[in-house]
Amino acid sequence: MMAAPGAASLHRVAFPQSQTARWRGRATGSLRQVNTPVKNGTAENLPMQSEQEHQLRTKIGEMLRSGLKTKTEPFPENDAAFSRLLVELRELAPDDLEGKLVLSGFTDKPYGEDQMRCQECMYYLVHRRWCDLPELAVPVESNWWCRLWRI
Repeated sequence: MMAAPGAASLHRVAFPQSQTARWRGRATGSLRQVNTPVKNGTAENLPMQSEQEHQLRTKIGEMLRSGLKTKTEPFPENDAAFSRLLVELRELAPDDLEGKLVLSGFTDKPYGEDQMRCQECMYYLVHRRWCDLPELAVPVESNWWCRLWRI
């Protein structure tokens, strides 16, 4: 049976008990399932990590929209160039968000002749809206792009 448009439904999410314990004040190390209300595809009462990711994604979007100049070129055409770029990213301070965005050439819209975007990148986690490349590890929007894009 389908819910009416706009109606709230339940979405089953599994959280490690130790993470949930931060909210409940206890830890057992087991997994437990939590029913999270979902309305119009967005979870209400997001876990803290998701809320922090949302805030950071919003901040990144604002930085890109406000004209942050990033290095979209040269695009790494081979593994050696890609690896050099990864080394440069590793040399940045872990909390240097602007440096990561500039060096990796982030844009807030599809890029190039083929209109490449995060959504088609192998590092993009669709349900989390997250770049899973360890050197970046930032929340992103599906229509953004960076020069570390890969299929």
